[in-house]
Amino acid sequence: MAKEVVSKEVEIERLQAKLRKAYSQMERQQADYDEEVRKFKKDSEQAKEELVRVVNKLNDLEAESAKYQEKAKTLDSGQLNAIAEMQEKLRTQEKELSRLRNELSEKEKIAKTFEEMKKELDYLELQNDTLSQTLDSKENTVKELERHIASMRMEATLYQQSCSSGSTPLADETESLADIRPPFTAARPYTKAHSTLGANLSPQPRHKGSGGLTKSLSNYAIDANCNRRDDVSAAMSRSLRSTQKKLVDSRLLVKCLKETVERLARGESPDISRLLGIKTDSMSESEAEQVAFDSTAMTMGVAEKMIVSMTS
Repeated sequence: MAKEVVSKEVEIERLQAKLRKAYSQMERQQADYDEEVRKFKKDSEQAKEELVRVVNKLNDLEAESAKYQEKAKTLDSGQLNAIAEMQEKLRTQEKELSRLRNELSEKEKIAKTFEEMKKELDYLELQNDTLSQTLDSKENTVKELERHIASMRMEATLYQQSCSSGSTPLADETESLADIRPPFTAARPYTKAHSTLGANLSPQPRHKGSGGLTKSLSNYAIDANCNRRDDVSAAMSRSLRSTQKKLVDSRLLVKCLKETVERLARGESPDISRLLGIKTDSMSESEAEQVAFDSTAMTMGVAEKMIVSMTS
């Protein structure tokens, strides 16, 4: 179990490194988003200023055109040359107006694009906040797993010493050890993938001297009248199955975090459902199928096979 504890600690450190990498990438993305927003705001302000200038110029040109047209009505035949020049000037101004209108249309398109990008940025910021909260939650879950490993280590040590001395823990102490639960155990489904995933997660028992125990072996009663030595108590059976289920849940959590970090590293949007551990249609059968939790006592052979499968 010590080997598995070390393995899980190494896995936790690796995941924490990936989390820090994801945080760093999100910070860089946030900086890029801020820079884009600043540029868009600057372009929008310039577009608005240009729009104001264009509108003012359009108003001036329209007023001047109206004035020229009014004067043209009062001119006599002796001023035909001046009228021709004025008409040429009007045509030039109309071309300028057409150009300015096209430019105004382009500025309006830019403004519309800026609004769309702003909405997309707001959505990405919201998604970023959600990812940050989820990553914080998963990091807290990892810390809770570390604390639970310490509890499992003590339970395994007491059980190993009890088995090696040929004694059986008292009923109330066995029940209290079997009922150890981490405070974060939410109702995640127990999947049939425990037979393959759990094999890499269960810690090895670490042998300690009797001086390191807070209770002496005298606290354990030797069951001299027990005729069924091949049976494991119901409390210990529940403890083994519960431990195996938690190891499977931990492996699935690690898998979800790994996929999320890899997607972030590739610049892709992470799957929020996978990160939160929600069952979706895209999950494999081994991840999504729930297995019934058997609370009956198991034989010593079955218990040994289960421990070997978890510690191999």
